[in-house]
Amino acid sequence: MKRFPALLGAAVAAMIAVYLPAVHLELVGDDYQWVQHAQRAVQRPSLLLADLDGFFRPAGTWTLVVDRLLWPWSPPGYHVTNLLLHALATALLGVAARRLGVPPGGAVVVGALWGISPWAADAAIHIAVRFDTLLVASWCLMTAVWPRDGESWRGGRRAVATAAIVLAALSKETWVVTPGLVLLLDLVHRRQRGVAAFVPTALVTAAVLVYSTLHVTLLSLGRTYFVWEWGLLAKMPQQLAAFLLLTPHQAAEFHFTPAAFAAILALGAALLAAWRTRSPVMAVGLGLLLLPALPTLGTPVLPLRYATASYAGFVLVVAGVAVELGPRLPSSLRRPAAAAVTAGALALAVWGGVRVRLELEDARAVSDAHARLLRQAAEVAHQVPEGVPLIVLTTDGVSPLADIAASPVGWKKPFFVRGSDPAGLVDSAALLAWSRRDPTLDVVHLSDWTTAPARRPGRVLFYSWAQGFKWGDAWVADAGALATALRAQGAGVRLVLASHPAAQVS
Repeated sequence: MKRFPALLGAAVAAMIAVYLPAVHLELVGDDYQWVQHAQRAVQRPSLLLADLDGFFRPAGTWTLVVDRLLWPWSPPGYHVTNLLLHALATALLGVAARRLGVPPGGAVVVGALWGISPWAADAAIHIAVRFDTLLVASWCLMTAVWPRDGESWRGGRRAVATAAIVLAALSKETWVVTPGLVLLLDLVHRRQRGVAAFVPTALVTAAVLVYSTLHVTLLSLGRTYFVWEWGLLAKMPQQLAAFLLLTPHQAAEFHFTPAAFAAILALGAALLAAWRTRSPVMAVGLGLLLLPALPTLGTPVLPLRYATASYAGFVLVVAGVAVELGPRLPSSLRRPAAAAVTAGALALAVWGGVRVRLELEDARAVSDAHARLLRQAAEVAHQVPEGVPLIVLTTDGVSPLADIAASPVGWKKPFFVRGSDPAGLVDSAALLAWSRRDPTLDVVHLSDWTTAPARRPGRVLFYSWAQGFKWGDAWVADAGALATALRAQGAGVRLVLASHPAAQVS
């Protein structure tokens, strides 16, 4: 037990070594909008609890505010924070596994196998996805302090568990499955019976209902990312088949393959084993494996970040099977079985490290594309007029993401191409705000092109992937009217305005 912290620290160090190349990547895609949101929160603290385009994830905003204050224009700093958060989640998962009854060495392996895993790669590499890391860390912290059989809520346990649940709620919308985890912890880990077993679950469920009501009425605004088709029923079995290494990770086009049916049988066996043994680690592992996938079941894609929490559950389930099976083996087989499990865990860790490096290669290609766009934007950013409507017009519709998606080094990825923005890579306003590198200047979208701020003389900034940004020769008399006409013709167009916060018009 005394060696557990040192072993866990070594596992965290190994994880950091695997992901270290991420420190040299540019920020990409949504990163710029979230960083811009954090900068606005620095100047207007009320935004520390605000959503961004309907996504309510203020805990991530807080970490980005710290980044913004420490290293405002230095991407390596943001990536260092990402690695530290990923290291924290890795360590907390190991602590949670130990708390659930996994021996010290096995708990270290649980943390390491998740930390050095391609299914955790998105959250570790991309700063706009650190919300998933925060959510996993929150659930692991909650599990680590939850009372076991015979223990009570004395000391600071209740405060820490409550703080962990609040942090989960402020990290990502998927937190709404937390009542299911709470119920498993009370029924199987704490061994509560009767009404008492459902009181914490009822309290957290009430919080979820309030949260969901406010989110739907105030933030969703009628938008939905969900579709309903029969093929999506194969999504979770296919994900589990990938966890079992029966098939590669599939980002889209889900089908009931033989591997998926084998995964369903394996899941059924795990559920039966958890029921018969009342194993806390297996029960909580199954909860983490299945519950976080439910809120995204209706989305037609499965990016790696959607599997981040579920893979933590999968590793816990495997650890639970090993813990339950070991004592049942004949004494003559225990030592060979332990050696086989150790060798298998080491092989899986090596495999995970290799897969992570492949994901990093794809991330490098995306980073290089953004680096080119940033160089192009830097050439004109200092010329962006303040207080003048600016039409950013993409003339070619070319995005390098198409080529990267067509021939990935790692697994296939469902890239989000911003059709109205330069090269489909970065939100125009956030791109110009970052490239200008003036913390006192903000760039906002003029979303309503019929209002007075838009219906003024303005300028046109043309963009093509081959030639970069070029200024139009003449001013336009009515920027809003021209932008509306261009959009009607199917052009990729944005209308933005640069100004100091005191003079901004949103």
